[in-house]
Amino acid sequence: MLMFSMLVLATVALEAVPVAAPEVAPTIEESQEQAADSASWEARAVRAKDFRAQMMTGRKAQEASYDGESLLRKKRMEARRSCSERLRKANRNERLGVLLLCMKQDLTTTLEVIRRRQDGLGSRAGASIDTTSLIRARGDLLIDALGTVIQAIGAGVYSNEEELFEVRNNLREKYILPYQTLLPRSDTEHALAGIAHVLLRSKDMDRSGILEEVRKALEQSDACLTTVEKTIELLTPPQTLGASHRSEIRRCLAQYREAQALIEKLSAALPEEPQEPEWQKRSLRRLPKTRN
Repeated sequence: MLMFSMLVLATVALEAVPVAAPEVAPTIEESQEQAADSASWEARAVRAKDFRAQMMTGRKAQEASYDGESLLRKKRMEARRSCSERLRKANRNERLGVLLLCMKQDLTTTLEVIRRRQDGLGSRAGASIDTTSLIRARGDLLIDALGTVIQAIGAGVYSNEEELFEVRNNLREKYILPYQTLLPRSDTEHALAGIAHVLLRSKDMDRSGILEEVRKALEQSDACLTTVEKTIELLTPPQTLGASHRSEIRRCLAQYREAQALIEKLSAALPEEPQEPEWQKRSLRRLPKTRN
């Protein structure tokens, strides 16, 4: 397609009378658009720095952290169902004992969940050092608070349901919510870094001479990723990266992979250049002298 366009341009140039085109200065709007576009690519370069290396080195740690946390959450959910059933069946004298035991089990499992998450924080590709450090600091405070309450329950400090509800609300307001509020920052930075990494790879791709079909596929994936990138950038607390954003990112990445697969398919279909015969690469040997 590119060669065809060049031939057309060459033909027009031969047939037309050459006229010097006046230089037109870019308008204010065009200059602003160029500056914004340049700033966007600079931001992407910062976000995507070392993203692939971080993904490769931290993949196992991330998977272990996620799998461990998922198992603990499942365990906690099952324990909560069991506790609800036991509380329903307990009489007035038994209720406090059941509540104390259930709360201790629940907080202990929550403590293990936070520790698992803390282990995987440093291996999150794309998350900034500032965000990771802040989440880790809040997580350490939460771990200390949970440990203190668990020890107090074991020591028999709480003697009625009102005290239990008060300490639970205190944990939630002062430690759990501030910690949970920070977590979306890591998710957002990870998503934006991944999008930037793919867009930069697409931008650096040599598109000269590619077929129109491939070019359109790449442009569609670029446009898709750019759109979801802008949507995520506009998120402000308490807005967080939701299921719709994750679904859209997966759709865009699927388009990008389809474009890459199309490139590989077309590359494989191209005929190989004929190899020069080996004998042509060597100088002609002298024929032996004939005897008279």
